[in-house]
Amino acid sequence: MIDIHNFARWDGKIIGQGGPTDEQFADFWGQLASRYADNSKIIFELMNEPHDLDVATWAETCQKAVTAIRKAGASSQMILLPGTDFDSAATLVSSGSADALLTITNLDGSTDNLVLDIHKYLDKDNSGTHAECTTDNVEALTTIADYLREKGRKGLISETGASGDASVSTRVCKPPRWREARKELELFIQLTPAFVVSDIILRPKQIHQHELGRVLRTSRLGRR
Repeated sequence: MIDIHNFARWDGKIIGQGGPTDEQFADFWGQLASRYADNSKIIFELMNEPHDLDVATWAETCQKAVTAIRKAGASSQMILLPGTDFDSAATLVSSGSADALLTITNLDGSTDNLVLDIHKYLDKDNSGTHAECTTDNVEALTTIADYLREKGRKGLISETGASGDASVSTRVCKPPRWREARKELELFIQLTPAFVVSDIILRPKQIHQHELGRVLRTSRLGRR
């Protein structure tokens, strides 16, 4: 999985909303996608945890990025569409993110492999920074799963996690059982024996850091 991990911001300004333009963001993704267009195992996550932005405008920004990715030759790879409020499962529907993002299409008007991106931790503020698990997330995930079933679409939990606290044994065990009954969501996590999530940004062996860095440096998005 390749994602841009800066919360829809550059120098503190929101992409497409006073910061870098949609065209710069699309150009960046086009360059990145062209490098990995022939790798069917790549997943593109457009942005990690956007927040405090206009959802409708953000969806337009994401559409341009998707178009650039597909035009670059990455025609079949999964693209994750992230919503506001840090992409939280608890607010994807209520914030309007899901409705706005599911209007995004491929070049031919289809929505194949355009998947709603979902994050949800088990601690008190969904940050993943507290040891105690205070929720099993079943209610939040049920809401988004019911929504996706109604729309005939899919979502992917690309980020979740818990600590090694004793509370994990009662809280983290429910989501896998829940998943079996909710096929609309594809749980995509790595758990160690201590129930700690491993690195979320998965990098296939053929992706070298110096190559990715070169793409980042040459994109106009990275120019001040």
